[in-house]
Amino acid sequence: MSNLKGKVAIVGIGEVPTGRFPETAAIYHAIESAKLAIRDAGIDKDE
Repeated sequence: MSNLKGKVAIVGIGEVPTGRFPETAAIYHAIESAKLAIRDAGIDKDE
């Protein structure tokens, strides 16, 4: 396996409701999941 130093790592999780949400584009669910994962990891979005 190659060295992962300096690469991307999964350090937090974020979960949003799933299902059909015709009033909301899928990208907004992805963004919300990312924001929750960042908060869960205890890091800043710029890290």
